[in-house]
Amino acid sequence: MNRSYFLIISIFSILTGSSILGIAQNQIHFSGNIANCPDSNFKIGKVDKPNDASEWQKVKIKNGSFSVVINTKEPTVLRCFFKDKEFDFYAMPGDSLILTSDYNKLLATTRFEGKGKETSQFYTVWKQNFNASHKTDFENRRTVTPQRYLELRKNLLDLEMAFLNDYVVKYGLKESPFFNYYVTDFKFSFYAALCSYITNHNNIEKEGIKPEYFPLLKLLDEIDYNDPNFVETEAYRWFFMGYINRLKYRLLIYEKVLPESAKDSAFWFTRCYILSKKILNEKAHESYVMTSFFEFLTPLTVNSLAPYYGQFIQSCSQENRLILGDAFKKYKKLSESHEISSDSQIKKTDGGLKEILDDFKGSLLYVDFWASWCAPCIGEMPASKELQKKFKDKDVKFLFISVDQDEDSWKKAISVYEIPGIHYRLGKANRSDLLDKLTSNGVPHYLIVGRDGNIIAQDAKRPSDPNLVSELEMLLKN
Repeated sequence: MNRSYFLIISIFSILTGSSILGIAQNQIHFSGNIANCPDSNFKIGKVDKPNDASEWQKVKIKNGSFSVVINTKEPTVLRCFFKDKEFDFYAMPGDSLILTSDYNKLLATTRFEGKGKETSQFYTVWKQNFNASHKTDFENRRTVTPQRYLELRKNLLDLEMAFLNDYVVKYGLKESPFFNYYVTDFKFSFYAALCSYITNHNNIEKEGIKPEYFPLLKLLDEIDYNDPNFVETEAYRWFFMGYINRLKYRLLIYEKVLPESAKDSAFWFTRCYILSKKILNEKAHESYVMTSFFEFLTPLTVNSLAPYYGQFIQSCSQENRLILGDAFKKYKKLSESHEISSDSQIKKTDGGLKEILDDFKGSLLYVDFWASWCAPCIGEMPASKELQKKFKDKDVKFLFISVDQDEDSWKKAISVYEIPGIHYRLGKANRSDLLDKLTSNGVPHYLIVGRDGNIIAQDAKRPSDPNLVSELEMLLKN
């Protein structure tokens, strides 16, 4: 290299205040080409830092090509999120990765080159090998006995661990952060599957857990959550959410305490916060509580959760303190009084669901069952607004039917989130067998009703599903 090259590098370093080496050590360079990609951009973010929305970057795609730099000081799993597809890959600071893929067969064709290609390629190779096995596992969760399910799921875990061991030996990755990450991820995916299986087969809220499921529960209760070898992964966090939030609900059953306040987010946050502190080590507790805050935190709960925020930030990391502080400020501002927009029609009814649907015969209906305390419901509202704009001058009516018990919370949510459409609230007095059947798996739930008043789709696509628009347009033509 000649002297002028080094002169240019030196000037650049002085102007930016950084060394080239420093940039490489704290960055992941990611570029490539995705053939046949219909999207003009995609989002990329850290799977192990899901609560910080500012970390998710929008990446432009031009003729299939893209380039992005991700700042990070630690190894991380990154998720590329397209409109209807996604994939993950593991990367470390200093990696420089080049992707080639075909959007039509994204996982099958994804190939990485450059520094870090071996660890980045693992996810897609693993997915291709085990996708069918995991689909079978989901089916098994519905159909097989507890003893048989435990046997089958242990076998799947053993196969995944053997696959991981072969991979790390092949590429010299044994005892690396990459290896430790996926060991934890596979183990906690196994634990989360058992947790899901138990909750799917037990009406915990009304009956507790049946004796035949105790061996699975005992296994989960005896995990050493303080094991220093566990690292934070997506499966690790979400297992704790399911285990503490759902299975530990049985403590209320055993104590014969089922207060009405159990439906309130602050009540559940309090209960789960205390359980987490008892069960988990400091690091795991912090990770769990951060996830819980963003599960429960809304403009409607911000004031009731504030005392726990004040307690939590005394001991949490500075990074999490800043993230939470920004979230509380935002939700505090949103929680201030709002007027209900004229685009939101508040309706009262003395009847049940059937009577409401009968009132709209002659129009195509898209029905959204939701609640003010339901984070996934609220998460779909921006997409719902866009959907309503697309069908503004067409004969589709958008009904929002809330299962909120509290009328004030319901109305406040409509105003705070500015939800257009026709709104009903069906409290205890108006509940029916039909409503209970439709929302038996909880909310959100969506329904499409034809002009004749008959249900066309009992489990309709969510507003964010890109295929919903074409489905509604086709129904309008019929």
